[in-house]
Amino acid sequence: MKKFLALFLALVLVLGLVACGGKGGNETGGEDGDAVKLTIGIQPNAYILDRYENALTKWIESECGVKLEFVEYAGGTDVGTQISTTIAGRQELPDILFGINLDEVTRHKYGKEGYFVNLKSYFDDKEGASKTFWERFENELNEQDQENVLLEMIDPADGAIYAIPGIETSLFDGMNYQTWINTEWLDKVGKKKPTNKEELLDVLRAFKDTDCNGNGVADEIPLYGSVNAGLGGHILDWITNFFVYYDRDCPYLVGDDGKLTRVQITDAYREALKFLNTMYKEGLLPDVVFTAGQGELKQVTTPASGTAMAGIFVGHLTVHCTQGSPVLEQYEPLQTWGYAIRRPNMVGLNNLISADCDNPDKAFEVMMKLWSKEGSYRLRYGEKGVNWTEPDEGAKSVIGLDATLKILKDPITTQNTVLWGSVSCTLNVHAEAESAQLAEEMDPWMKMKMNMHAESSKLFTEAGEKNNPEVVCPKLALSVPEKEETASERLNISGIITKARADFIRGDGKDINNDADWNAYLKELNDMGLEKVVKQDQAAYDRQ
Repeated sequence: MKKFLALFLALVLVLGLVACGGKGGNETGGEDGDAVKLTIGIQPNAYILDRYENALTKWIESECGVKLEFVEYAGGTDVGTQISTTIAGRQELPDILFGINLDEVTRHKYGKEGYFVNLKSYFDDKEGASKTFWERFENELNEQDQENVLLEMIDPADGAIYAIPGIETSLFDGMNYQTWINTEWLDKVGKKKPTNKEELLDVLRAFKDTDCNGNGVADEIPLYGSVNAGLGGHILDWITNFFVYYDRDCPYLVGDDGKLTRVQITDAYREALKFLNTMYKEGLLPDVVFTAGQGELKQVTTPASGTAMAGIFVGHLTVHCTQGSPVLEQYEPLQTWGYAIRRPNMVGLNNLISADCDNPDKAFEVMMKLWSKEGSYRLRYGEKGVNWTEPDEGAKSVIGLDATLKILKDPITTQNTVLWGSVSCTLNVHAEAESAQLAEEMDPWMKMKMNMHAESSKLFTEAGEKNNPEVVCPKLALSVPEKEETASERLNISGIITKARADFIRGDGKDINNDADWNAYLKELNDMGLEKVVKQDQAAYDRQ
C-alpha cells in the first residue's frame, strides 16, 4: 500500500494542476472592508431552529470576516438531482456546498466540466492555505487512515481534488452492531446472558413464552433491530458473524494465497441463513427487521409507555433510543461471541466550493476554520462555555483517555441554535465523546448512556482481538472509470443478494435447506456478472 501511495502521489505532483477558478478572487468582498458574503448550500435539519441567530454561524463570521447566507436544499437523497437541475438551468450554485452528498461519478463529472473548484493548489500549500488541515490530518490519524482518505480525495487520473473531506473517528460509532439485553427479563426467566448461539436461542424462546414485562399482554419481542438501522444497528450482520467473517463494506474472505472469495456464496454464509430461518420460523426474529426505520426502532427500544418491549435489541443508543427514557436502565451490553466488525472511519467527500464563488480563497478559509480543533468541537458539541469547555487538569474520559474537552450539555439530539445539523468538513475525532470529560452536573441519563457505550466498546474490542482473522480485505480503491465499468453489475448483484437473503430467511419462495434453490441463487449471481466484479476487485486488492 505504501509503495503504491508513494508512486500515486509522485504522479500527482508531476501533473501539478492549478486550481480551477484560481486563488486570485476578490480579497475584500466589498467596499470599505465589508465582510465577504458567502452562500452555503446545506440540507435542512429538524433539530436546528435557526442558522442565522446561531452560535456557530456567529463564530465563523467573527473569525473569518464573512457574512453567511444559507440555501437549504430539500431533504432526502435526491440532492444530486437538485444540483443537476440548477446546473442544467444555468443558475448559480451556492459558493459552498456543505455536507452535500454527491456520488463520486457526479462530483468528478461536474468538477471536470468546471462547475466545482479544483482545490489541488490549496492542498499543495501545506504551510499556508491548508496548514490547519495537514497538521491535524498527519498528527491525529494513523498512516493507514491517511492513505485511505487520500485515495478517496484525489482523482487518480489527473490528481484533481474537488472536495474537502469530513472525517469521523469513533470507537463507539465504529461498531457495526451494538447489542443490548434486558437484564430484568433475564432475571424473570431465570437465565444468564447467552455466550453462544445455542444459548441465544434458549434465552429468546424464554422471552417469547413469558410475560417478561408483567403487563399481562403477549407483546414481548424477543429480538429487535432492522436492516435499515444504519449506525450500530446491523442486526442480520451480527448474527451472520456467528458463522463467517462478514464485513458489508468489503464482503470478501482472503485466502492464504491472497485470493478473494465473496462471502455471500460460501457454505458458511448459507449456514447463517439457515440459523436465521430457524429464528424467523419460531417467531424469535420479527418480520419488521426488514422494514423498520429509525423512528420505529425508538418505539420498541424505549417506548413512551415506559414498559419494555424488547428482550434484546441491536442499535445505537443515541440514534435508536429516545433520549431520557428510563426504559434503557433495564439494558446492559451483550458480548458478541462471533466476529466483531468495525466499519472504517467515516469519510464524506461532500464539501465543495462552486466555480460561481467570487472569492474561493475566503470560502476555503472558512472550511479550514471548521477543520480546526475548535471548529470540530463547535460543529459537534456546540458553543464553547455553554455546551463544552476545556477539561480539568489531569481529567480522564469515560474510557480512560486523557480528556481533550469537557462536555457540559450535549445538544446533538435536541433542538438548538448552536449547531448546523451536519458534522461535516472537519476531523471529528472520537465523535461520541470518547475522549471527553463528563461534567458532574451533566444529565444522569447521558452519563448512563456513555458508560453503556464504553462497556460495549470494551467487549466488542475483546471479541475482535479474540476472533477476527489476521488478514482481512481492506476497503478497495477503484478509479471512477473502473466503477463505471461494473456499475450495473454491482447494482444488480446487490439487489439479488439483498432480496435472496430476505427470501431465504422468511422462506418466501426460497428454501435455504434446498440445494436446488441455493444453486439457482448462485447461478443468478454469476449470470449477473459476479465473476467480472470479483476479477476487478481482485486486481484492486493486488495493487494495494
